[in-house]
Amino acid sequence: IAPGVVVLDEVAAALAEWRKESRITGVTSVKFIAPIKPGQSFVIGFDSTNTAGNQIDFWCRLDGRVVVEGRLEISCGACI
Repeated sequence: IAPGVVVLDEVAAALAEWRKESRITGVTSVKFIAPIKPGQSFVIGFDSTNTAGNQIDFWCRLDGRVVVEGRLEISCGACI
């Protein structure tokens, strides 16, 4: 099973690629619903519609199913 910190590192990298000016300042919440095994590919997505300008929701999908979800606190040059 991939450690949660490895999954969150991938989420941070995806956020940095998507919003280059964004930086994670905290993890408000995270829920690991199902395990991700080393080597398994998963999709990371973000949703900023239901949060304040300094927060963003994220999810990880494996085989079409949400396996991790949470909310991050961010700082950025031009917030979402």
